[in-house]
Amino acid sequence: MLNRLQKTTWMDRVPEQYEFILPRDTEAARKYICQVASHHAFHALCDESKTSRLTKSQIEMGAEIACEKARDNTKAIQFTNDFDAFVELAVPVFTKAYEKTKDILFSKQSTFLSMRTEAEICGFDKAYLHISNDIEQYVKWGDRPVYSKSRAYAWWDE
Repeated sequence: MLNRLQKTTWMDRVPEQYEFILPRDTEAARKYICQVASHHAFHALCDESKTSRLTKSQIEMGAEIACEKARDNTKAIQFTNDFDAFVELAVPVFTKAYEKTKDILFSKQSTFLSMRTEAEICGFDKAYLHISNDIEQYVKWGDRPVYSKSRAYAWWDE
């Protein structure tokens, strides 16, 4: 029975047509962009170079370059169904996530040191988990509380 089952590996799978289908995958694209922006900001701070003091226009240019690199290095057949819409989504998200990552890592030295240690041991994907919720919440909602005027607490005003 076991001999009849075909074992498939990741190489045998048919690649996906698109990595992100917009507007359906907007939230997944936003999370991906946040991770890329945090990666750029983290490595700029680790290198202690002048790249940690970029202007807003330089960060926006970095967002466009990161989109092009992601498109060129995708594992899917095509990166997205609408690349211009992806770039339009990516630039403000990348800018906010980059700035918020810098703010967090400058203000919380212990977080920066633990992320740097974990990045050396396990890679950036695991280190990003330290700040992922803060970054993604800030990009989506800004500085305001998430539930300030939500329908979930509408009974409180009665």
